[in-house]
Amino acid sequence: MRLQKWLLVKLVALAGVLASVSTNYCGAGETGPPANLEISVDASRPIAVALDLLEQRHGVAITYEDPRYAHESDIADVTDRVRRDSGGNPEGTHPRVLIPRHGRLHVIYVMRGKTSQLDDIAAVIRLLLEAHAEQRLPGGFRMERSGTLFHVVPIAVKGEDGGLVEAGSVLDAKIDLLKEERTGLETLEAICAALHQVTGEHVVLGLTPLNWLIDRRVSVGASDEAARAVLGRVLAGIEPSMSWSWRLFYDPGLKWHVLNLYVVPKMHESMPSAGKDQP
Repeated sequence: MRLQKWLLVKLVALAGVLASVSTNYCGAGETGPPANLEISVDASRPIAVALDLLEQRHGVAITYEDPRYAHESDIADVTDRVRRDSGGNPEGTHPRVLIPRHGRLHVIYVMRGKTSQLDDIAAVIRLLLEAHAEQRLPGGFRMERSGTLFHVVPIAVKGEDGGLVEAGSVLDAKIDLLKEERTGLETLEAICAALHQVTGEHVVLGLTPLNWLIDRRVSVGASDEAARAVLGRVLAGIEPSMSWSWRLFYDPGLKWHVLNLYVVPKMHESMPSAGKDQP
């Protein structure tokens, strides 16, 4: 199967490669005044890593989607750092491993309590996107909010000539999907196929909770509907009591989009202590 989809698209576009993360809680606890919270990341895709931390910390789903990285200044070649063999190809001919360029983000924010949690989360996401733009890191993003679910989607990226161009997500594309009962996995694969048919781009499933997707059946159809909305309805149909999120990564080497799905755990009753690094 094409070398297992090129080793699951090089371990899902090396999502967490060479990343360092620090998340600190400072100040008063739950019963006192609002505490200052800190996020500091140094990673490829720093926005995605920061959103991972927000999800883990506050139990709120925040999806993320890559732009189509194209310019050499936005891309890092990490082949020599992550590969030690030729992948079955003659020496020097194996595909290069390309990832978005590393960047650092640091924000301090305040959460006022459960009644204003979603508004506070929205404010933190805006802080992260502003910091990302100020440092001119790869890609430009905006936030969308749908009820309790947040989306961070691309709006701009450097073109091959280095100029900034508008750039949406492949999930913006409108698709048709015949309504019939399928497993969750079959339905997601049908969405990927529909996206390929409409856009001509490869969209493949990456890391997913396979047991859930194989065991659950859904009946979802679509007519000229944005793939992002269809995906949300499918996940809600698989298990409506769960809070689903996704990461759509773009591999600039293969020029494939890799869709990773997971359930966001409920917020823990206790917070990590100040100075504790999260994995």
